[in-house]
Amino acid sequence: MEKIEGLSIGLDLDSTALNRGLTGVKDKLKTVNSEMKANMSAFDRGDRSIGKYETRLKGLNKKLEVQKAVTEKTKKSYEKMVREHGEGSKEADKAAKSYNNEVASLNNLERYVGRTREELEKLKEQQKIAESSWGKLGKKLDETGTLLTKVGNSMKSTGKSLSMYVTAPLAGLDGMAVKASIDFESAFAGVRKTVDATEGEYKVLEKQIISMSKTLPVSANDIAAVAESAGQLGIKKSKIMDFTKTVIDLGESTNMTREQAATEFARFANIVAMPQKNFDRLGSSVVALGNNMATTESEIVDMSMRLAAQGSQVGMTESDIMALSASMSSLGIESEAGGTAMTTVLKKIDMAVGKGGKPLEEFAEASGVSAEDFKKAWESDPVKALEMFIQGLSESGKEGENLTSILGDLGIKGIRESDTILRLAGNAGLLGEAVGLSSEGMEENTALSNEAEQRYATMASKVGTVKNNIFALAKDIGDILSPYVIKAADLFNSLIDRMSGMSKHTKIAMVVIAALAAAIGPLLVAGGFFIGFLGSTATGLGKLKSWWVIKMAKVRVYCFNRSRWVNHWYFSVNSCRYFHCL
Repeated sequence: MEKIEGLSIGLDLDSTALNRGLTGVKDKLKTVNSEMKANMSAFDRGDRSIGKYETRLKGLNKKLEVQKAVTEKTKKSYEKMVREHGEGSKEADKAAKSYNNEVASLNNLERYVGRTREELEKLKEQQKIAESSWGKLGKKLDETGTLLTKVGNSMKSTGKSLSMYVTAPLAGLDGMAVKASIDFESAFAGVRKTVDATEGEYKVLEKQIISMSKTLPVSANDIAAVAESAGQLGIKKSKIMDFTKTVIDLGESTNMTREQAATEFARFANIVAMPQKNFDRLGSSVVALGNNMATTESEIVDMSMRLAAQGSQVGMTESDIMALSASMSSLGIESEAGGTAMTTVLKKIDMAVGKGGKPLEEFAEASGVSAEDFKKAWESDPVKALEMFIQGLSESGKEGENLTSILGDLGIKGIRESDTILRLAGNAGLLGEAVGLSSEGMEENTALSNEAEQRYATMASKVGTVKNNIFALAKDIGDILSPYVIKAADLFNSLIDRMSGMSKHTKIAMVVIAALAAAIGPLLVAGGFFIGFLGSTATGLGKLKSWWVIKMAKVRVYCFNRSRWVNHWYFSVNSCRYFHCL
């Protein structure tokens, strides 16, 4: 009876146990399979040890013995069916099928046993090689190569991380901060140029500009540009920021540009001697007219610049001048021609009132009032007297009178003059409506701020405000860095001056040093690639050494066999001595 280590079943094919029939043999095959599975469970799936292969081979050999017995039994059963029932009978065919299946199982098992035996021999040969001095060297090279590869990859990763996530972002943030500080300093230099103030007052203006930019979608640099214009246009220091806010609101909420609003508002105020505290009220008046009449804020202000001097001369208020400007531009009257025409008419009326007598009576008659009432109206409220004149002409026109003839009698004979007055007479209520809107807008002083708030509530404005806050933060950081940047710039300039006087060799050395400093990050990455290459090379050498030992072992065996075949004893001994040293 054969005993196999690791298995508890013994078989004696010649014993009476085999004669218990085919069923008993198949039961033993199941038992062998079960015990083999139990023995193999002691090893991990990825285990490639010699012990695992030996246990598998022993189990397979036992299965092979049992399978042979099963095959022999089925063969005898088939022969019995042939004898009892004849060749080709149903019983014989069934027994033949069972026999063929068992033969196929036996053949498959024999092939599996053969492959397992070959793998076990290869594993033993590899272990023998690994335990040799060459094998140990190859293993060390492999381990060293793996370690070097990890070090190289770590160096590459560190170099890239430092360059991408530390050096570049910090340099970018510092650069952005310094640039923000430089840009605002340049913008504020314009304010210093046009505004005469103390250093403390400049600091206050600077803080006010930055603070305003945090709540408006207009950059601090653009706000500084408006403040610069304010100083240039003669706005008082105490009113510069109020004027700037009004101009920015007009630029953002109307069709006027900031440059146009600043220039024309400042000049208008100078012409009519308007107090500078009223710029926001003037802006509200213009916006109220622009929102409710068939004209734009830009056209109204443009017309007002043509009427400001004469309107102020006859006693019209800022509100009145804007109302008259809106009325005229709403009727399609161009500012240049219409402004000149209305200025001429206002002069003639003012002269008539001043002289009295027939000229005054003619204007009063055309207005439908007495000379005394017209004079009082003109002297107390010129725009009201002008409205009376326009209304009177309108009534005369409705009664069928020739307005051109009436205007001619009044000395208003020019084509542009008569055209302007006739257009106003054609819509006599327009001037009164404009006067009401303008007066209400200036008194309430909310039209401009309400219009601007609607603009500032948009998403685009909110995003612009965020950008301005980021700029303000960057500027603060840049201001902290600026002294060091200035010192660095001075030092750099001094260094350049010194370098200019250095020898050629010294200049070359400094260029090389600078290049090396700039290349630290890339060199670290490159060094990582190189170390990784060394690791891969060492790993390859380790594997190559193992391959070389295997090949040399085969050559040694081949040389030994060949020497025996040709009986070259001397060559055989020396060859084997040579390869034995490996």
